[in-house]
Amino acid sequence: MATMKQENTVLLLARRAAVLIVALASPALAQTPSAEDLVAGSIAFHDPGAGWTTVAYRLTLEGSRPDGSTNETILWIDNARGRFGYESMRRGRRLEGQLDTDGCVWLLDGSADFSEQEKEKFGLTCDRLEGWRNYHVYLWGMPMKLRDPGTLIGERVEKMEFEGRPAWQIRVTYSEEVGSDTWYYYFDPEDGALIGYRFYHDEEANDGEYITLEGLEEGAGLRLPRSRAWYTHQEGRHLGTDTLVSIQATDSLPLALNEPVHHLDTLAREPMIVQHPDGTLFVSGYGSQVTGTDPNGVPSLWRSVDGGATWQRVDVGTAADGAAGNSDVDLAVGPAGTLYFLVMGFDRSVRQGTHIAVGVSHDVGATWRWTRLSETRFDDRPWVRIAPDGTAHAIWNDDQGVSHAVSADRGRTWMERERVHPEGGSSHLAMGPAGEIAVRISPIAASANRFAEGVDLVAISTDSGSTWKKSAAPGNRVWDRTFSNPKLIPRWVEPLAWDEAGALFHLWSEGTEVRLARSVNQGSSWTVWTVSEEAGPAYFPYLVAGGAGNLAATWFSGSGDDLAAHLVRIEVPVTAGEELVVRRSAPIQIDAWAEVKTGAPQRTPAGEYIPVLFLADGRLAVATPIQDAVRNRWGFSWWTTKRP
Repeated sequence: MATMKQENTVLLLARRAAVLIVALASPALAQTPSAEDLVAGSIAFHDPGAGWTTVAYRLTLEGSRPDGSTNETILWIDNARGRFGYESMRRGRRLEGQLDTDGCVWLLDGSADFSEQEKEKFGLTCDRLEGWRNYHVYLWGMPMKLRDPGTLIGERVEKMEFEGRPAWQIRVTYSEEVGSDTWYYYFDPEDGALIGYRFYHDEEANDGEYITLEGLEEGAGLRLPRSRAWYTHQEGRHLGTDTLVSIQATDSLPLALNEPVHHLDTLAREPMIVQHPDGTLFVSGYGSQVTGTDPNGVPSLWRSVDGGATWQRVDVGTAADGAAGNSDVDLAVGPAGTLYFLVMGFDRSVRQGTHIAVGVSHDVGATWRWTRLSETRFDDRPWVRIAPDGTAHAIWNDDQGVSHAVSADRGRTWMERERVHPEGGSSHLAMGPAGEIAVRISPIAASANRFAEGVDLVAISTDSGSTWKKSAAPGNRVWDRTFSNPKLIPRWVEPLAWDEAGALFHLWSEGTEVRLARSVNQGSSWTVWTVSEEAGPAYFPYLVAGGAGNLAATWFSGSGDDLAAHLVRIEVPVTAGEELVVRRSAPIQIDAWAEVKTGAPQRTPAGEYIPVLFLADGRLAVATPIQDAVRNRWGFSWWTTKRP
C-alpha cells in the first residue's frame, strides 16, 4: 500500500506527464517541451508507481560480448535502505557481494574464506562492490537517477535523430563533487521513453561511448529498457549487450550465511542458545529419544569462547547435585551475567514428565547450583526469562495448568506464584523492556496427555506475575489434539517476543502461510501481516526481537526430501498499513533423520522449533540438531549470518 508521500509523488509525476502529453499532441508545442517536463514525463513512463526510491528490486540480467562469452548477473537494489546485492559468474567462479551502510561482504563460491590472491584476482573489495553498485544503480535507474543531487540538466531541448530514431535530446553535466563526464539523453517523442544516451570524458576528443536501448521489460511497477548495446564513439565498435530478463519486487537483500560449524558429540535435540555479556556462547539440547530414557540423566551444555568456531562440553554437575533432565531445555542470561539452565525430566516408558530443574551459574558456567522447581506428574515445557531488574521468571505446565516461579536473588532461592492459568500448556514465555511478562497458553498440555478445549490465550502481566490480563491469541488455527494427524499443521511452541519499544509480537502459521502480529496495547488488539507463503505446510515457528521493530524468525516447511528450515530477519514498519521488510536466507536443510532405522532414512525436524539469536555484533545465529543414527552422527550445527 502506498504511503501519503508516495501518493503525492505519483500525483506530481502524473501532472507532469500530462503536460508532456499536451506538448506531444499540440503542433505548436511539439518541439518545445521544457527539459524539466521532458524528464518528469519520462520518469512517469518508466516508474509510474514512483517505486524506485521506496521498493526493493531484484533484477536478472544476461550479458553477451563480441567474443561470444555470456554471463548472468543478479542485482538487488534497495534504495530506501541503502542496500545493494550483486551475484555473477566470473571465470567459472560465483561471486556474491552485499553492501549497505555498515560495510560489505563478499562470498566466492559461497564461502568468505578466500585467499588474498583470489581477492585480488576477482576484485573482492568494498571499493569494487561500491563501483558495481554505482554503475548498475545509475544505468538501470535511468531516467529516475536524473533527480539525484548534483545533476545539472541543461535547459535546451533539441529534436534530432538518435541512431535512426526521432528523439528529443537533453544535455546533462554534474557538479564537481559528483562527476566530470558530459552525458546526452534521448527520449522518444511519442511517449517519453528513454531510447539511448551517450557520454564523453572529453567531448572535443570524441571519446566515450554511446548506448542504444531497445524494448521494455515490465515488472514490479517498473518499465525499464530491455536491451542495452554499448559502442565506442571513435570506432563505432560494439562492446557488448546487456539484456534485462526480469524485474521482481523483493523484501530486500537475502541473508548471507557463513558455512556452518558441525559439532559432533551427543545429540542436541530442540536446542537453545544464548550469549553471555562477555561474548561466550552457550548451546544446550536434549539427547536421543531412543537411548536417552533416564529422566535423571545429566543434561548437555556446550560453550564457545571463539565465536562458535569450536565448542567444549560444560561440566554442569552430577545427578546427585541436581543436574538431572533428559527432555526440553531453555537458557537465559541476566543483566549481571547470571546464567540460567532450565531442564525437564521425562519418563519415556509412560510418556509423562517427571520434574523441572533449574541450574544457575554466576561464573560463566564454571560452577552450578541446582534447584528442583517441581516434581509433579506431567511436568512439561519449561521456559525461563530474566527481567531488566534481574528477577528470574520460570514457567512450565502439567495437567493442572501453567505454573510460574520467581527468583529475586539471581537464582539462589525460588518462590512459586499462583498459576498463570488453571488449564492449558506453556507454549512460550517473553519478557518486555519494562519487566512486562507475556505467556502463550495453548490447549495442548502435559506432553500431549491433556487437551484444554478452547484455551488459546496470551496472558500478560505488568506486576511481575501477581495478576494477569488474558486475551485470545490472534489468528485462526486448528490444533491437533493427538499431535499425530498428518492432515493438520503440527503445533507446539507458539512464540512471543517483546521489542525494546514495548511492542509485543506473535508468530504462527496457517496452512502454507507464516503470520506475524503486533500489539502495542498489551494484547487488546493486533496488527497482522503475512511474513511468508511456502510451497508446502509451514510449521514449528520461533521468534526473537532485537531493537524496535527488528525481529528474527525461523520455521519449517515441507516434509521428506522437501523438508527445509527457514531463517528470516524482519523489519516491522512504524506506520500502520506499510509492508514488512523480510530478508531471507537460503533454505537450511538440517542434518536430522528419524531415529527409527526402518526402510529408507526419513528427514525430520528433530524437534518443535529452531532457536535463533541476535548476537552482540548484530548478526543472527541458529543451532540445528545433528541426528543421524545410520551414520552414528550426533550433535548440532552452528549457523551464523554475515554482515551486513
